[in-house]
Amino acid sequence: MQSKLDKLMENDDFGKGASDYDAGIMIYENDSLNFILFSYEHHFEVYLSLFDEEPPHIRDYLIYAKADTLEEAQRQAEEQLIEILDNSAH
Repeated sequence: MQSKLDKLMENDDFGKGASDYDAGIMIYENDSLNFILFSYEHHFEVYLSLFDEEPPHIRDYLIYAKADTLEEAQRQAEEQLIEILDNSAH
């Protein structure tokens, strides 16, 4: 099974027009997430994927944030992640 981010990456227009990007894996608390950061002329986009690689693939969340600065986009994405993790803990 593919994550929502993997499926998005198959689209040829994904990231089109970005002047730079970074991608990798990050650890947040006990969870590992895939991330992609795109830099555009006037904004930044952050994508985070929280996906259970092993069956039963309970979690498949795609977090997206867009802002004028990288720091703001990262902050927005982290807020969304915290909300998801808080809701899944209850």
